[in-house]
Amino acid sequence: MPKPHIKFGLSFSGPALAGIGFAIFAGVSMGAYPALSDNVQRGAITIPQPDIAPKGTVVLTVTVADGARSQQYLFDRENLQSLPQDTFSTTTIWTEGMQEFQGVRIHKLMQALKVEQGMLSLTAINDYMVEMPVADLRADGALIAYLRNGAPMTARDKGPLWVVFPYDTDPQWRTETVYARSVWQLDRIAVER
Repeated sequence: MPKPHIKFGLSFSGPALAGIGFAIFAGVSMGAYPALSDNVQRGAITIPQPDIAPKGTVVLTVTVADGARSQQYLFDRENLQSLPQDTFSTTTIWTEGMQEFQGVRIHKLMQALKVEQGMLSLTAINDYMVEMPVADLRADGALIAYLRNGAPMTARDKGPLWVVFPYDTDPQWRTETVYARSVWQLDRIAVER
């Protein structure tokens, strides 16, 4: 993140000077100005401010492009866990036995970011990428899981984030297309509208 630049040689007086002093103070102490919070309230969901680094290690970068305009939302584990949670149990073709996954539905995340159409590119740490139309998102579908069987996942164990589906609930979740969209080690989502 670039450091704020302070230019000298400008002359201000009175209330304007006080306002600028506050803006500079807020910008230096909070990371950017004029925002005094690193999060934005969208209905009942709080998401990070665009283009502001979170306090913790970034585990997911969501880039929303709308023509020439683009915004990045950087999520650490705490940001993700502050979003509406969902949990389900299912078997997978990559694991043994029933697994319990907890995380955030991609559908809910896109709603919070006001994404209603377009194409998602889901990309893993190793640059594996698959596309998914926003129109394919369902409230009972894809989950960005950060816990498996109650524990955080390591990169060796398909984490820290794994896109999973409730494979056992419906045959539509057991197709080659859905398996290809089950990205483990997810670290980026790009949205083209």
